[in-house]
Amino acid sequence: MLPPSLLNFVSGLAAGAGINLLTGLSGMPNPSRVPTITDSVIWVVDAAFMAHAAHLAEGADRAASLVIDNTLTQDERSAVIDDEAFRVRWPYRVSIALSGLFLLAAVLLIPGLLRS
Repeated sequence: MLPPSLLNFVSGLAAGAGINLLTGLSGMPNPSRVPTITDSVIWVVDAAFMAHAAHLAEGADRAASLVIDNTLTQDERSAVIDDEAFRVRWPYRVSIALSGLFLLAAVLLIPGLLRS
């Protein structure tokens, strides 16, 4: 699993990109507003999926930390961490996969990026 802090950081960058696109609308003509608003929404949705993945990873870390104490061996500690990671594996993977898809779509929809 990726560290929750990294996911939260990248989520903030993606949300900032979407908000930045919206703030740039003031000087644009009306016909080009719809693609920009669409791209902005996709950036923010991407940020939400990344934040959800971070939330799942952090919850698994926190749950494992509540169980782990000094009486456990290293193998037992690893087993607890693996059990908690396994518990959130599928929702985490879905969030990461959807985040990747939305990130790809958001980058490809940046106004003027694919036009020559």
